[in-house]
Amino acid sequence: MKLTPPKKTAILIALILAAVGIDQLLKQLVILYLPLRQPTDSILGFRLHHTHNTGAAFSIFREHPNFLAIFVSIVILGCLIYLFADPKRPYPQSVCLALICAGGMGNLVDRLRFGYVLDYIEPVFMRFAIFNFADMILTCAVAVWTFLLFRELLKERRRINRPV
Repeated sequence: MKLTPPKKTAILIALILAAVGIDQLLKQLVILYLPLRQPTDSILGFRLHHTHNTGAAFSIFREHPNFLAIFVSIVILGCLIYLFADPKRPYPQSVCLALICAGGMGNLVDRLRFGYVLDYIEPVFMRFAIFNFADMILTCAVAVWTFLLFRELLKERRRINRPV
């Protein structure tokens, strides 16, 4: 199915809004039903653990929350411009970029609303940071987008190096 640019744009905007909405809904449920810093029992190697993170990934820049909010806002704006600047970009890449924007926006809403990011998913099978839904979609989207870019690069190299 070939999408026209306006239809593709509408779908990507809807995807961003849906992902941010799900993230905020999950965080609201955490606020309502999980006491702060009281982890639940482990289920399938994870537990719910309501925490607040004033920093970025792994709590970096936690001493500079205002700088972090401004920096994240600029990065999200740049990502949105990049997303919608090329209507001919392959659709899977656009979906990844939209999810990257959505993940950043979900956490930015927390920063602006609370002054911190609400995290609640804690892996217990390994020592790792506590994270949230926005972090998951952002990380997965970056991984898939990277894979798609490398695949495209390899295709282009094969096309260029093909004997005539």
